[in-house]
Amino acid sequence: MGGFFGSRASNPISELEIIFREGGDPVQQATDWARAALSESGIDPNKKPVAATKVLRDKEPALKLEVAAYLIKKIRQST
Repeated sequence: MGGFFGSRASNPISELEIIFREGGDPVQQATDWARAALSESGIDPNKKPVAATKVLRDKEPALKLEVAAYLIKKIRQST
């Protein structure tokens, strides 16, 4: 039996390593990119986490739902 997302859940960090592979720390690159994307869109992830997740997925279609949610969680925890 799988975890919360079932047996098909991906590891967000592994997914980010694939999408953001251009040098440096992929998690930091992805977090910086996500902050910029949200700032550009005017969405506050602390007030509208679902809308923020949609913004990220619209801007980068390769992001799976759980990976976008992971980025939003990281941003919310650091503010």
